[in-house]
Amino acid sequence: MAETDGMEPSVPTAAPISTLGWLLSTALAFAISAALLAVYHFLAPPPAAKFGRVDLASVIAEQQRGFAELVAKGETEQAYDHAAHTGKGLSRAVSELARECGCVILVSDAVVAGAVDLTPRLREIVHAKN
Repeated sequence: MAETDGMEPSVPTAAPISTLGWLLSTALAFAISAALLAVYHFLAPPPAAKFGRVDLASVIAEQQRGFAELVAKGETEQAYDHAAHTGKGLSRAVSELARECGCVILVSDAVVAGAVDLTPRLREIVHAKN
């Protein structure tokens, strides 16, 4: 056995990673990430749609009572203005309600069961606009 008193112990050094190695590592990481995202996208169930119902007939009937009262008082021009404003306001109110709840609004006659009744909130929005 030879003595190694004067020699430094050899320490293995890591070989530097070449540019090709970095490119391969990056491409592999990208491919794995893309594959995982694709699996999640195609296998995860989509979120269930939420539905809300509105008794639109009763809300319109309330508005028509106001129209009829104005006609009965002989204020026909104001009644026509009220009717025109009501139609536009009701459309905006339903759109606002749909955005607010993040759901699809259905007329209550079309709903079998299970949808939340949002008619009171629609009345609040319509009366707040008037």
